[in-house]
Amino acid sequence: MVSDLHFPVEIRIAPIVREEDGLAVSAANAFLSDFQRKDAVAIYRSLCKGRELLDSGITNLDRLMAEIIHHLSIPRRLRVIYVNAVDAESFEPVREYIKGRTLIATAVWVDQVRLVDNIIV
Repeated sequence: MVSDLHFPVEIRIAPIVREEDGLAVSAANAFLSDFQRKDAVAIYRSLCKGRELLDSGITNLDRLMAEIIHHLSIPRRLRVIYVNAVDAESFEPVREYIKGRTLIATAVWVDQVRLVDNIIV
């Protein structure tokens, strides 16, 4: 969008900063109780499970999304808002996996706290 609209802005891509347990650093984390935080770490673990499936040769994105959603639904405090596969540069939805160019993005409610996370696969 920045390039499409010719905004005089430079976008710098940096890795996500994570806590020791894998939870992405976010101001919203301060609103999590100890029990909620314990469940919230399942977000990154679920994304990593998706990466493992891709590494094992399963590249069907519908199956991948279903598996990630399944893993996210195990902790009782988590409610999936979305899990999407998009192009890592344009953020346009993709139907085909392209190694290093596909980003898996998710948003999840942890009780009343909304958390987002993503990985490039």
